[in-house]
Amino acid sequence: MDREVKFRFLTYFLFVLACTFFYAASPGDDLSSSYIGCLLISQGNIENLYDHHAQLFHVVDSRAWDALAAQVGFSGFLHPYVQIPLWAWLLQPLCSTLSFNAFSILFLALNLLSLVIILELCLRCWTPGFKSFNWLIPLLGAIFVFVPFVYAMWLIQTHLIFLAITMVGMLAAEHGRARSAGVLLAVAAAVKLTPVFLLIYWMVKKRFLAIAWFLVSIGVVSLITLALPGIRVCQEFIDTLYRVSNTLLVSFNNQSLSAWWAYDVSFRGELRNWRSFELSSLMKMVSLIFLLLMVILASIFSRYAENELQQGAAICLALASITTFSPIAWTHYYLVLLPAIMVLVQTKQVFFIISAGVVFLLNIEPLSVDPVVPMFTNIAIVRSHFFSALITMLSLTIFLGLNISKKLSRLRMGGNPHGLDRGRL
Repeated sequence: MDREVKFRFLTYFLFVLACTFFYAASPGDDLSSSYIGCLLISQGNIENLYDHHAQLFHVVDSRAWDALAAQVGFSGFLHPYVQIPLWAWLLQPLCSTLSFNAFSILFLALNLLSLVIILELCLRCWTPGFKSFNWLIPLLGAIFVFVPFVYAMWLIQTHLIFLAITMVGMLAAEHGRARSAGVLLAVAAAVKLTPVFLLIYWMVKKRFLAIAWFLVSIGVVSLITLALPGIRVCQEFIDTLYRVSNTLLVSFNNQSLSAWWAYDVSFRGELRNWRSFELSSLMKMVSLIFLLLMVILASIFSRYAENELQQGAAICLALASITTFSPIAWTHYYLVLLPAIMVLVQTKQVFFIISAGVVFLLNIEPLSVDPVVPMFTNIAIVRSHFFSALITMLSLTIFLGLNISKKLSRLRMGGNPHGLDRGRL
């Protein structure tokens, strides 16, 4: 291991250590659903796993949950459990032996390690310029004030873990490791669901073996879920998926297309209420169409890519699309923009560097609403993360579109029609 790599990993270690101590006292509201849900299963109360409030999306409203939380000394806010039941089932060795404080610190560290994996993947595959100590330190400093990161650490969300798994899977497919790619994407999709749309990316890229491994892996996960948590709880999970996918939330931390589209001044009182409204068929259809079109566009761009940076830009475009056009896109989901920002800076072109700067500014205070203590000031933009995602997708589309334009020009002049993707198709 050369000196540069040693210093980089020392820097990562210090960053993870510092953030772990800084956020050790976080309430971990979102992690509480996995912890209490896991304990419900371990104590034989799996029938209460998907308890929820009839109107308020963020409230459990369950005596079983309240009683168990009091029993283990959890005094934070309880959110309903919405993931696959197998996730809570598999956590039993941890939740049954660790206090919530120890459980949350463990997942805080895992989240930070996942962030390091994402950054290192970007540095090695797409954005080598950030390997420099002079670029890495400012990058980590920028991440520290990045509101989606702050929110994820405060909630002790698991989203970073599955984002890292998704990215590793996507890169594995690009390097011909179909089995690893399919298995990893299946793991991410089983818990977070939206990565399943990346199969369209693979279909256009003709990664059929990776798709086959994905389907086999999902089948195995489904069988294990049916065998362990059971058919009844699986049906409740499907009902929960249906409920969530048909829910419209205009709360400030839902940064999706549908939330922006539906909001008007009459909903101002709902920005902090998380009241569930019905998502119209039109909104669902338009969001799905945008999602599918952008993922297909990203995969077409990838087929024309001539270097790793362009491949990275295409993957970033796909990841941003499946986030932004989902019915619910929480503020912390926009950690997905970090690799895209790095890619835009790595282009070394003024326009894209400025775009990256604008995206960053829209994801920090004061332009971004503080999600911990939300204050809707005159300068704060309620859907700043949504707008930053649109700018990101537009910038990546322009960057990749210019590449196709140049390639077509060379084709007309008799140049080589094959790009970097030639040996992969």
